[in-house]
Amino acid sequence: MFIRLVSPWFFGAPDVQLRSLRKIWVDNFMLYPDWSDFIEKMKSEWSDFLLPSTVSLSTNVAFLAIPNLSMDNSSLNAAQILSYISMTVSMGSIIMTLLLTRQNGHHLRMRETAFKVVLFLRNRRHPRLGLEALAVVYSLPYGLILWAVITFLAAFSFVCFGGNDTLAMSTTGAVWIIIAMLVVWSLYIGRETKSLPKWLIKAFSFCGTDKSSAANGSKPSDCDGTTVM
Repeated sequence: MFIRLVSPWFFGAPDVQLRSLRKIWVDNFMLYPDWSDFIEKMKSEWSDFLLPSTVSLSTNVAFLAIPNLSMDNSSLNAAQILSYISMTVSMGSIIMTLLLTRQNGHHLRMRETAFKVVLFLRNRRHPRLGLEALAVVYSLPYGLILWAVITFLAAFSFVCFGGNDTLAMSTTGAVWIIIAMLVVWSLYIGRETKSLPKWLIKAFSFCGTDKSSAANGSKPSDCDGTTVM
């Protein structure tokens, strides 16, 4: 229940992390080679999140420096408030990325044996939530940077659509619609067909998108690993 409530707010990232952790930790058995690969992959992804988080922070600072952004200096408008939120979330993503990279870099070097990793996972396993809490923590840098981008785009939209220039608003609106369609299309490609609404499946089927592999229920084969107590 916890992961179902939290995962949509972080764009499904906790579900992905939980599936990866459950493949490594099965009935108190741990696959050490898979754990090593998982940690190396996560450290690489977390390091990649630093650049967009820093860019988002710098972009918001430049956005707030626009002279005509606020006509009334006594109060903040919606664009400024959303930009402040985006800056805060960007800094949160940077902090979480640095903390997780250090914890899973320096600290896990002390867990070079399977037994130490088992102790680590047992200590991080919640009595009721299991590995769900750890999965949510591992997905925080990704979820936070996406929220930073979304809130900045919302602030930018308030500025674009809050003026009186009809040409600018219509042009920006048309581009927004195209980008939204591409984003929804990307989400459709990356998810299973059965998990989407029927009207959306029919719409993209009309566009010629093929999801025959998902419809046939084909699943990728798992690689064999060494089981360690």
